[in-house]
Amino acid sequence: MTYNYLSPEQWKKVNQQFPAHSYEHGGRPPKDDKLVVAALIYRLNHDVVWRDLPETFGPWQTIYGRFRLWKKQGIWEKIIITLLEERIVETPYPQTIVIHRGRKAQF
Repeated sequence: MTYNYLSPEQWKKVNQQFPAHSYEHGGRPPKDDKLVVAALIYRLNHDVVWRDLPETFGPWQTIYGRFRLWKKQGIWEKIIITLLEERIVETPYPQTIVIHRGRKAQF
C-alpha cells in the first residue's frame, strides 16, 4: 500500500523547507524525504504511536530520528505550517496550533 498524501504542487511547497542535501562526507544517502513526510502525515492523521507506523514507511526508528533532527533544526515547524496551510494534516484545533517555544500560528 502506498501513501501519497501530497500532490506535486504540495510536495514542491513542502520540499522548499529543506536545506539542500550534501553527500560530501560519504555514507549512504538518507531515506527519501517525501516518504518520511508521508509517514509523519500518517502518524498525525491517524493518531498512532511511532511503533505502530505501517511497515510501508520503513523502520519507525528512521522516521522518528528524522523527525527529531528536523525538529532540532527548525525544519519541522516550517513543514507543519505548510501542511496545515494546505489542509493536509487534520487537527482537532483547526484555528490554532501551538508550535515549539509557545508561538501560535493562526490559520
